[in-house]
Amino acid sequence: MALLALCSELSADEIQKGEYLARAADCVGCHTSNPSRLFAGGYRVPTPFGDVYSTNITPDQDTGIGGYSEDEFVRAVREGVRRDGTDLYPAMPYDSFARMSRDDVLAIRTYLLAQTPIIQPRPRNTLPFPFNQRWALRLWKLANYRPGSFTLDRSQTEAWNRGAYLVDVLGHCGACHT
Repeated sequence: MALLALCSELSADEIQKGEYLARAADCVGCHTSNPSRLFAGGYRVPTPFGDVYSTNITPDQDTGIGGYSEDEFVRAVREGVRRDGTDLYPAMPYDSFARMSRDDVLAIRTYLLAQTPIIQPRPRNTLPFPFNQRWALRLWKLANYRPGSFTLDRSQTEAWNRGAYLVDVLGHCGACHT
């Protein structure tokens, strides 16, 4: 019931903006393993080190993001840190999303919170030792993670900068294509 009250307070414009941004970021692509259970996670991401499974980002309180505060959600998306303080595997492109504006991250959160909650725990990752040690991700972050904000290139047009934000930040194209 509390979730319904929250959703009724959410701005339709903010939900629409969040939907646009979630589509641009292709959240559904990695957070959906079954097309009838959008955003419920469980999508297998094969890596050379083993398989990582995506998390549920529906508003379910226990298995999704329903219990995340705004700051916890922003930290997960932009810094790759879970609610419990452990690091996310970089299959989540937080190194690209680090430059996403807080407002855009929160608009995505608003859109996701307006979805139907689905109870679906994430399958266990199948990473052998030492790749299953989340503390070791700190070393990866030291070498690869560059937080910051998106900087407009004043020598380019507004359309060019918008395209750069869509490709480099939201679309995280370089995460797979470089």
